[in-house]
Order: sequence, then C-alpha cells, then structure tokens
Amino acid sequence: MDISNNNSLRRIMCIFISLTLCTGLCAGADARTSKTTLAEGESRDLGGGYSITVTEIDMRADKATFRLIKDGKTVDSTTVKSGERFRLVYGENFYFKATLDAIFAGTTTTLVKLTGCESGYTSGTGDEDTTDTTPPTVTEKSPTGENVPVTTEITITFSEQMDRGSVEYAFYIYDSMQNRVSGKFSWEGDTMIFTPSSNLDHDTQYFASLYDGAMDLAYNSLGLARK
Repeated sequence: MDISNNNSLRRIMCIFISLTLCTGLCAGADARTSKTTLAEGESRDLGGGYSITVTEIDMRADKATFRLIKDGKTVDSTTVKSGERFRLVYGENFYFKATLDAIFAGTTTTLVKLTGCESGYTSGTGDEDTTDTTPPTVTEKSPTGENVPVTTEITITFSEQMDRGSVEYAFYIYDSMQNRVSGKFSWEGDTMIFTPSSNLDHDTQYFASLYDGAMDLAYNSLGLARK
C-alpha cells in the first residue's frame, strides 16, 4: 500500500542529522593548524584591519613577494625563496610570520603554501609576543538528532571571529551513501549557516562534520581546543 501521500508530514520529520566535530581522527580530516594556500594576488584577512597578500610569484626563481596591509595600505613587504621563514611588522606592535613552504602551479594560476603562520601583537619592547593562542570553540550547533525538516539549514556558532574560508573548507555533509551535499554558505556574526542547494531526502541519515582545519583569525585551530 502506498502511504507516501497520506503520511507526508511523518516523512518530513524522518530525517536524522549527526553533526560532529573532528580533531584529525575522522576519515578525510585535514590536519592543518597553521597552514594556508594563497593564489597570486590573493589576500588573507588577519583581523584588526590587517591582511597578508602575495603580490608576485616567480616560479622560475622559486620566490614570492608578500605585503602586510593595514586598512588598504601596504605597511611592510618582503621577497623570500621557498623554505625561508619571514616576518612582516607594522611599527612595534603587529606582526605576521610564516614559512614559504612551496610554490606550485594551479589549474589557472600560481599558488604558494605557507606553514607555521602566526600573527598578533607584541608588547612593544623586545621580541616578547602577546599572540592570541586561545583556540576557538563551538558554542552552539543545530540541528542534531531526528525530527529535522527537509528544508533545514545547518548552523554552527563559534566563540570568536573565525577565518571564514577555512571554516567553509573544513565543513562537509554527506548522506548515508557518502554522497556529499552541495549548498552555499552565509554568515551572521560568528555563526556559519549552510543552506543545501535542494531539499534533503526523506527517511535519510545525514552526517555533518567540521574538521580541525577551521581556524580563527590568529590561525588557532579548532582541533586544538578538543584534545
């Protein structure tokens, strides 16, 4: 007997979503903590009006040029070769440092991979850093469990301002057959909202995961808070 029409309300409420946080132990987890990849001309927001930009990449010479930008103006710059660690500063307070790990060709542009990224403020005397080392945490997540509408959005709220690109990159949602759900991201303050491209399927389990590649603006990894 076909009961799909008579029980449409029941079917809408039969979706199950499991929203978990991974710390590098989940299958497919990206264990990045202080790494980032930038295309030529791309910027990464550091907070407080600061950003780091790779302005030129020379694959033949194996070097790249970086600029530290404050409120749209360049305040420091340097050119480094692969394998070199560099530091950009503004006055005696703000700094960004990283290692140029690799230069490589992408599909349409050239990219650099930075490791050991750190940014923050110094005390103003010597090299004593007062870097933000507090890992972000998840303060709220929705939905979880059963009785989830097919039109649901997934929301995750963090304890502080996040690097949005890293959070979106670290978020996945699959059905029980390992089919990834496509959708779009939006933000309201410190809350990430994922809206699926279409309604979720009835009577289906979904598994949403946020891997520890999600970082705050000081490159502190979410995974560090859950060890």
